[in-house]
Amino acid sequence: MRMKLFYLLFRLLSGFWFLPGIIIFSAVFGAFLVVQVDMFGQSFLSTAPWLLHLSPEGARALLSTIAGSTITIASLVFSLTLVTLTIASSQLGPRLLMNFMQDKPTQTVLGAFLGAFCYTLVVLQAVDTSSDPHFVPQLSIALALVVTAANFGFLIYFIHHVADSIQADSVIAQVALGLTQAIEQEFSEIEPQEPATLPDPEALQKDGVPVRSPLMGYIQAIDYGALVKLAAAGDLTIVVPMRAGHFIAAGEPLAYVAPEHRLDKNLEARITDQIVIGNKRTMAQDLEFSVHALVDIGLRALSPGINDPHTANSVVDYLGGVLTIAAGRYASLPFYCDEEKRVRVVVNPTSFAGLVASAFDEIRQAAAGQLSVQIQLVKTATRIARALTRRAQCPAIAKQVTALKQAAHSQALQPCDAADLDEVIAEFEITLGRCLEKLDD
Repeated sequence: MRMKLFYLLFRLLSGFWFLPGIIIFSAVFGAFLVVQVDMFGQSFLSTAPWLLHLSPEGARALLSTIAGSTITIASLVFSLTLVTLTIASSQLGPRLLMNFMQDKPTQTVLGAFLGAFCYTLVVLQAVDTSSDPHFVPQLSIALALVVTAANFGFLIYFIHHVADSIQADSVIAQVALGLTQAIEQEFSEIEPQEPATLPDPEALQKDGVPVRSPLMGYIQAIDYGALVKLAAAGDLTIVVPMRAGHFIAAGEPLAYVAPEHRLDKNLEARITDQIVIGNKRTMAQDLEFSVHALVDIGLRALSPGINDPHTANSVVDYLGGVLTIAAGRYASLPFYCDEEKRVRVVVNPTSFAGLVASAFDEIRQAAAGQLSVQIQLVKTATRIARALTRRAQCPAIAKQVTALKQAAHSQALQPCDAADLDEVIAEFEITLGRCLEKLDD
């Protein structure tokens, strides 16, 4: 249940409407507060030289003009946001829509205009012509003018931000930054220590009893810490064969519990509460989803309708930078232990080889006939090879270059083009050989 609440809070904070809603609420609350200040300080504010001192009719006309222009510009901001989402979906891939929906500058600008509109309406209804003397909230009107002037600056910034945010290089860099942060959290700088005795996951699944999924969808998040506590409290072992990003059908085994006789309905419900299932993949714990978001940009760039190998090369560069960071770190072990160093939860973590395959496979396959992209892939593999820290990582990189080399033989390349590709492949083989010698030592 804690994981579901945490994930619900994450979805709430990352939603498109949450920040604008907070700004609108703050604007309305601030409007009531400033109007009260106007009421209590009416005698002083009526003679303040730095206020406009408008008549009730003038105040209503000014506030009505501000409200009308503000909601018009808010509609413009909303329209530009929809255009941005449409362009992002068609040119860069639907997986990136979440990034644009979570864009804080866009949410802030939209909230600023809607908040100014709501503030102006509250101040407008406070103008009182029925009393004698008439009440005109002069301070509130002055503040409305200041907010309107500030919103013009927001509008200029928003236009610049939209023009920058739909550029492929900016989107690629943003997604790569998020992926880098996720890898730094998932992969450790310190080699994890394995316990003396390791269970056999296949034997545990065979001997254990399945905990079946009550829903159909994608696994979005798993609270491994809570599962360890449940397993330790019941002196059992839990096997979770799937990880965040995997699709599961209703009734399909979500986890296995061994020994079999210790599973009851209450424990089964508590286990399923620690695994969040939704109708789409997210970037919360799913590293491969972020990799696929970058790969989608590269695949669209290589499509015949767009044919933009330079954007594909940028994707390959950033993927190489991310994998270089992962190469210097240690992937999570396929199990979690309790305080007594006993294995309690067996999992299926994301491996370095899995990340390499996710990053290279589809782009490598789509790059047939695109020599510049093939060369860039080999150069990126060479960069990653220099950063490898364990011998077990080498086959994953070597496999990609070998596949590229085999595909190149089936292409009718000009001799000079073939020489360029052979040159970078030779450089990779030399680099990988030196890496193997170093790791042997």
